[in-house]
Amino acid sequence: MDVTSDVACQSIVNTPCPQTRFNAVEILSMTTMSSASPATVDEPVPTTVAEAASPKDRSSLSWFAALLISVNLLLAIAVVGALLWFGSLATAVQVLGGRPLVVDATTKSFGVAEPGQTVEVTFNLVNYGSQPCRIVGATVGCACTVPQDVPFSIAPGETKSLRMLINIPDDLKEGDDFPARLTLYTTIAAQPQLDFKIVGKVGGGDGQQVKG
Repeated sequence: MDVTSDVACQSIVNTPCPQTRFNAVEILSMTTMSSASPATVDEPVPTTVAEAASPKDRSSLSWFAALLISVNLLLAIAVVGALLWFGSLATAVQVLGGRPLVVDATTKSFGVAEPGQTVEVTFNLVNYGSQPCRIVGATVGCACTVPQDVPFSIAPGETKSLRMLINIPDDLKEGDDFPARLTLYTTIAAQPQLDFKIVGKVGGGDGQQVKG
């Protein structure tokens, strides 16, 4: 079925427009298109968790991030403070764990010494606790190792030096290793004893005494 429609046109010379013929199918199609809803604009797709979250969730995420930053900052301050006060993290862990008596080294060497020679090794002890502690005794691995000035006390914050005299046995030969052990006993319940090791080598006529 064809329907004829006059389309009015405006032109400068007022010339009538020619008739335009539409069939029923075309008219129905144009009517449907004109009544359709306008095209929607695609909304941007969130690319991050924060963009996809609701305002309440974003607030929670911000609070959690601020908490993490604060915790990390406090840890950094604690580490720096431990390094400045105790000198090392290992010492800080030991002292905070209830063992306030710290030594500069648990193993020391006297170098090279001749048979029959006496050498000296020194261990330095620091009391990082708030109470004085006392070294009440010592045991050695052999009679050739003699601790000096035992027993003695160490006040809070004080550093004491423990001198060890080592008499190199005459029956040792050049090139022999000389290991010796020492144990100190304290009045600290959480740190009842301290173990040390002294090492060195037996030399010939050119051996030299080394103080540790």
